Amino acid sequence: GAVNKESLNLHAEILLRLGDARSRAGDSADARGSFEEAAGIGRREGDPELLAEAALGYARVLEPVQLGLGGILITAQTQLSTTAIALLEDTLKALPEGDGSLRARALARLATELYVTDPELRLEISQRALDMALRLGERTAPLGALPGPRRCRAGFRGPGGAGRCHSSPLSPRRSSS
Repeated sequence: GAVNKESLNLHAEILLRLGDARSRAGDSADARGSFEEAAGIGRREGDPELLAEAALGYARVLEPVQLGLGGILITAQTQLSTTAIALLEDTLKALPEGDGSLRARALARLATELYVTDPELRLEISQRALDMALRLGERTAPLGALPGPRRCRAGFRGPGGAGRCHSSPLSPRRSSS
């Protein structure tokens, strides 16, 4: 009953924190395992927020920290991205329809994971994440989903408008009034 649900919630929270700690310590495989276990609890318990946090955590672990060995690294990264994509797609199916912070973050991360596998879909999902984040007033949430020049065109300047966009033909023109 309630004790079991409370115990599962605590276990899932510990798994999320453990995944973060393991990721920061460079223990990627165990970090991914912690996030996958938390995602499993989220699925079984019908908890879309837990599933979303676990999927986002899993996908964060995948960010490359070094380059090397060409095809070997790319193959491993692609296999890991497939799992991240599946978790993020499950998350988007489980989350309530409509605008929401977790949905915008999951869309943005899915777009990032699709970078190599489906560039056209990536751009479509990036735009959806961007539009949603802007409607929600979250101007920095989907930054990871946008290629650099698009960040400037979208008006992203960081928290409080900080930061600059480099002058380029893609940057928006500012009127001098």
